[in-house]
Amino acid sequence: RAQWVLNRDKENSEARELMAFALAGMAQPKLAEQELEQLLAAHPGNIPARVLQAGLKLSARDVDAARAALEEGVRQSNRSAETLVALGNLHQVAGNLPQAEAVYEEAIRAHPQSLEPRTGLGWMYARAGRRLKAEEIFREISGRKPNDPATRSALATYYIYLRDWPAALAEMERLA
Repeated sequence: RAQWVLNRDKENSEARELMAFALAGMAQPKLAEQELEQLLAAHPGNIPARVLQAGLKLSARDVDAARAALEEGVRQSNRSAETLVALGNLHQVAGNLPQAEAVYEEAIRAHPQSLEPRTGLGWMYARAGRRLKAEEIFREISGRKPNDPATRSALATYYIYLRDWPAALAEMERLA
């Protein structure tokens, strides 16, 4: 469908974005990158395209290019929570935990109502084996939206991830 639209309207940004995502999903990274380059030339602030571009660069093991793509997305989005979290995630995957932590903390300060930066930071601590810091973050998340079951159960979910069944059960009983 995207190809059909692009054959008729070369400037259709939605079709070009769909085409890039479809090509990436079909394991055609070079073609996807070409579509992304055209899309981003016309719409540099397209955040999903920036994130996909970074993912393609990362899959090609070009961490520096992936970071540059996300940093441009952060700049274009005026440091949105979404792009900061994506950049933090990239640093985390690349093993740059101090940089990841700094980016997540910036996102938390800049977007105090957003839970995604806290979640990213909590999982970073969990993967780094910093259990007390992870528990602190997930406990905070659990208290932020008491009527949202997914948010309320963040700490229990963390304990399940650890396979700490007694702590998970105690937290779930507390929630019930």
